Amino acid sequence: MKMENEELKSMVHMKEHDLKLLTKDNALLNELYEEEKTKYEAELLKLEKLKQEMVEKEAEFELHTREQEMFGGASKKPGGSGHPSGIDEEDHRHADGYDDEEEEESGDYYNSNAHGHRGGGANGHGGYPLNGKSRVSAREYKKLHEELQEERRRGKELKEQLNNVLNKLEDEEKTKEELEQLKEYCNKLEQLNSQQLDDATAITQSVHNEIVKLAHRNAHLEQEKQDLVKHLDAKHYEIAMLQKSLALSHYENGPMASSSSSSSSAHQQGRQRYNDGDGNVNENTAIADDIYNARKNELLRAFDELMQMQMQI
Repeated sequence: MKMENEELKSMVHMKEHDLKLLTKDNALLNELYEEEKTKYEAELLKLEKLKQEMVEKEAEFELHTREQEMFGGASKKPGGSGHPSGIDEEDHRHADGYDDEEEEESGDYYNSNAHGHRGGGANGHGGYPLNGKSRVSAREYKKLHEELQEERRRGKELKEQLNNVLNKLEDEEKTKEELEQLKEYCNKLEQLNSQQLDDATAITQSVHNEIVKLAHRNAHLEQEKQDLVKHLDAKHYEIAMLQKSLALSHYENGPMASSSSSSSSAHQQGRQRYNDGDGNVNENTAIADDIYNARKNELLRAFDELMQMQMQI
């Protein structure tokens, strides 16, 4: 349990470290996002401005075309190739070709203004027959088209960067959720570990109390044994004294003229009785030892059972 708890703690620390790194990356990405957003808005404004300029030039082109129609068409330039408004053959050819390409690629814009590009002039061409400041050449339209495509490309890149930032933010949120789940799980494990530790402490304390009780009981039994041995010794001494007194009484009350063999026999009987008294004392001591050993064995068995319970815990 402790090893699992330590592994979870290390995992939580790693997740917190990853979260800090993701937070830093998030801050940097937010800054980058704000910068790119500002650039994108500026580019959008620039693009709108370019579109407005193109619309204004289209309006000027239509106005000039109508003026040409009202005045009956434009006169040919001397030395020219027959095209009005001073546009040479190469420019006009390039304008017609590019205008066709523009209509295919950006039909939504040029088709809406088709009356300004196709058949609107008295010169019989759909080109750009403007003179002076209002002249719009194919090169200018090509340049505007390239700028428009570049702005679209940059807008697409900015959208991709924005999507990347949003994906990283989503990953960061997922990491935060995983970290919170790990913290909750770690807290639950700590609570469970604390509860189990309290239970083990209570059991250990109970075992310790039982050991103390058994030790006191053992000491008490030892004291009882000593007291019993002393009591048996006293009884043994008392019995010995009684036996001696009895032997002496028999010796004094017996016939004075008895033979030496009778005295010797009485003396041997007294000694035998004395020895019997010693045997009784030894028997009593053995009984006391048996009682002590039996109680001691019971205490040892109980102590072994308590130690086994503690080892299992």
